[in-house]
Amino acid sequence: MSETKRIVAALDLPPRKAHKKTIESFQAAAKRWNAKLLWIRKPLRNCHPYWQKLMICRHVIDTVGHGQLLQLDTDMLIRDDCPSPFDLVGKDQIGIIAGRQGLFGNLGKTSWAHHAHGVWARRLGTKAAPPWAHPNGGFYLYHTETFAEFFDEIAAKGPGAKFDRRFGCDETIVINHLWDKCPGRIAYLPGEFNTLLHHNPHLCEHRSMQTYVYHFVGGTKRHLPKMWWKRGKNPAQPIGSGKHAQVVYDLLRCADGPMNKGVEVGVFHGSTAANLLAMVPDLQLYGVDPWAICNSDSEKSRPDHIRQISDTQTLHWGLDLPP
Repeated sequence: MSETKRIVAALDLPPRKAHKKTIESFQAAAKRWNAKLLWIRKPLRNCHPYWQKLMICRHVIDTVGHGQLLQLDTDMLIRDDCPSPFDLVGKDQIGIIAGRQGLFGNLGKTSWAHHAHGVWARRLGTKAAPPWAHPNGGFYLYHTETFAEFFDEIAAKGPGAKFDRRFGCDETIVINHLWDKCPGRIAYLPGEFNTLLHHNPHLCEHRSMQTYVYHFVGGTKRHLPKMWWKRGKNPAQPIGSGKHAQVVYDLLRCADGPMNKGVEVGVFHGSTAANLLAMVPDLQLYGVDPWAICNSDSEKSRPDHIRQISDTQTLHWGLDLPP
């Protein structure tokens, strides 16, 4: 039985062509993962790139044949020690990464995701995926044999879909169709494989990449040229300013003694934890679920957002100091 071919594909169309660093980091990653790198530099059809991304699967099949395909956006950098994501997704699954990266932001009925999912559900005749399920379209990982017809069906609806750039993101259409037709095939991967810098702007303060893959969305694109994707043997460094970590540190230091009592500090990002450990190497960090003490038959039911965070592998941190 022959080994499944691995393919990394990127739609690289003007005017936003891939930066030299992006090209180099993709080349290094593909070589490390034993994958073929395919740059798509000619339009697949005369339509917006959002819709063309839904045609990449068929283009890859026609160009290099079937295989396990990783679709990436071209405003990304892959750190040189990033492990292969190919082994994280089964043949019947599609690997995506949650658009929400942290506990912050509106994902209720007034959110953009709720509205966008509803718009495209009506236009394309599917169920609307819940807003918390929204992925980021910079990363799709799947086997072409399994999902070719899935993407063909969506791409064929393009001409009559009333494309609207504001609500036309490929990710909205993809998650709606997945939720409607095969929700059991959705596999959320950790955010380290597609860290959205517009949700984590503090990461731009340091040239050294703190996670495996950076995605320079929106206004953070200007930071891409200065970032170091070649980590080499050097460990990731704490963020230069670490302002939030300093606030937490001051709370702990002033907590009725030299950090000998726990202090409730709420929820914070992983970079805060990294900075705290840089300042206090002996600090013990624990993931805390504030609802863990509730029994299953308790009148106070476990909130749905806890399940959402777990299902989408959204990173969140709690701090608890032992007595």
